[in-house]
Amino acid sequence: MTEFSYHQPETKRLENLGVAIHGQSFANKAITDDLSTAYPNALPGYFNIGLLHTALNGRPSHANYAPCTMPSLLSHGYDYWALGHIHKREILHKKPWVVFSGNLQGRHARETGAKGCSLVKVEEGQVSVTFMPVDVLRWEICQLDVTDVTQADEVVDKARGAVTESLQNVEGRPLALRFIIEGASPVHKKLHSQSDRWTNEIRAAATDAGLGNVWVEKISLKTQAHRANSLQEEGPLGELDYFLRTLPQDGDGLQALCAEFRSLINKLPAEARQSERGGAIDPGNPDTIRRLLNNGVEELLMARLLAH
Repeated sequence: MTEFSYHQPETKRLENLGVAIHGQSFANKAITDDLSTAYPNALPGYFNIGLLHTALNGRPSHANYAPCTMPSLLSHGYDYWALGHIHKREILHKKPWVVFSGNLQGRHARETGAKGCSLVKVEEGQVSVTFMPVDVLRWEICQLDVTDVTQADEVVDKARGAVTESLQNVEGRPLALRFIIEGASPVHKKLHSQSDRWTNEIRAAATDAGLGNVWVEKISLKTQAHRANSLQEEGPLGELDYFLRTLPQDGDGLQALCAEFRSLINKLPAEARQSERGGAIDPGNPDTIRRLLNNGVEELLMARLLAH
């Protein structure tokens, strides 16, 4: 293993291969300076590789370490830039190649798909880059649209089929799977009113279909109540219907609504504010509002409005 200096860029020559590798370590965890500007120009007669741990011009959910620009990298005349830090594989440029190879193993459900390294071949001056998967377990997110499903058992069947299909793409690896069940469906109320039952049935079906190679990390029920077409038109009822259907997934909206409820609750007599007494609900709690919406409150409200 070779460790590059953190004071300034260094060049390591592999004379038997005709390769020059240019790189610089970090002096500490968070480097926010552009290190690329100090890298040396390409060495004539060598295949030049630049190593840099960088966020380039910034990437979502990654700290902006050693920021730099594509023109800065290309100006050095290297044949290949091997970039680190970003966990998702990305080819940024060809001729010359600038590549984030990504991490070798997905660590959680936000790091899905094949993970591995880049195999770089140079033959008669021509560079080819091939992705080589080396992960031993693969993460996937399976989104099941149950809009047209009329029976909860069908959701379980769809999950079972999705597992079978997903296993065909992981080349024998174990699969860590997150299910997201979504869609405005007739089974919305049943799924949410008996959520433990149906998530357990989905988990069991997925495990059974996986033949020991599938672990279900999480099952998220994000369905919405099925609505008649008349409620999806423009107008006050349509707007209210949309608001109620989307509110459970709208964290900011829930917080704002709960703040309004808390303001109202504070104006009530003290005995009426005790949510522990008499089984009263707490409308100032976002989880309470979400649970009520998922258990059919919006259907009751819309039915009463339509009756008038």
